[in-house]
Amino acid sequence: MATQDITRPVFLPVIIGTPRQGRLTEPAANFVFGEVSKRSDIDTELIDIRKIPIRMDDAGEALKDSEFSATVARADGLILLFRNTITVFQVC
Repeated sequence: MATQDITRPVFLPVIIGTPRQGRLTEPAANFVFGEVSKRSDIDTELIDIRKIPIRMDDAGEALKDSEFSATVARADGLILLFRNTITVFQVC
């Protein structure tokens, strides 16, 4: 297993994982993002899945958004918020 470079902050993006209108995850995500942003040992950004262009007519082939993919590839972990749930994943 690779060792972590402790000289740089951990990159941990916060992702709002539902595009639904009237979603309650947005205020929760903003709160979590604000709290995580206060930490000097964590670099973060807020990603709203609603702002990622996703086509619904190609069986999922165009779901690969290059900017989102690059962010996830760079991440040390992910904080996902969806349907009243907060989940944290460590990226291996």
